[in-house]
Amino acid sequence: ESKREERKKLADEDALRKIKHLEEQAYQLQKQVATHKQGVCWQEEEALLNEMEVTGQAFEDMQEQNSRLIQQLREKDDANFKLMTERIKSNQLHKLAREEKDVLKDQVNTLTTQVEATNVVVRKLEEKERILQNSLATVEKELALRQQAMEMHKRKAIESA
Repeated sequence: ESKREERKKLADEDALRKIKHLEEQAYQLQKQVATHKQGVCWQEEEALLNEMEVTGQAFEDMQEQNSRLIQQLREKDDANFKLMTERIKSNQLHKLAREEKDVLKDQVNTLTTQVEATNVVVRKLEEKERILQNSLATVEKELALRQQAMEMHKRKAIESA
């Protein structure tokens, strides 16, 4: 923004110098016309008037050119400002996306750790279930054997009585 203002200021100062120079030339020419008007022939007067007209036209052309150049500078500065704004926004979006990616990566790592821990617990519970089922089967066999033994002792007791 300050560069744009500085360029505008320099362009304005340059234009003002040129304007002052051309005005000075016009003033000098008018002065020459006034001093020589009485003794100068008609052709010289006409030449001076033509030169003044050419100088005036050159002055107007220079002013138009300066105006166009200043406008072009403003347009370029505006375009540069828009590009910088878009770049800043793009960088911010990129940063946010990167941060979001990092957060999601952390969540995935946390969930992976939780799943692994859950799998360890499940394996331990499955092992415990297998051990308990084996114990149950052993206890059921022992119970069946004791019931058979009890039945046999009952029969023997009934037979011996």
